[in-house]
Amino acid sequence: MKLTDDQIRSIMEKHVTCKTVLVTSDESNAVIESHLKEGWELANNIECGEKRKLTFRKIEKV
Repeated sequence: MKLTDDQIRSIMEKHVTCKTVLVTSDESNAVIESHLKEGWELANNIECGEKRKLTFRKIEKV
C-alpha cells in the first residue's frame, strides 16, 4: 500500500502522549471523568485485582 503525501503529513504532524495510572475501582470513574475533561482519551482500562490500570492518550498537532 502506498501512502499519499497528505497521509504521510498527517501521521508525521501528530505528537502522542500517553499516561498510565493505577487507581482503586472506587476512584476509577472520577479519574476517567477528570482526564476526559482535560482532553485525554481513555485508551485502555484493565482490572488488576482490586485496582484498575487506566491508560490515557492525548494526540496533539505539532
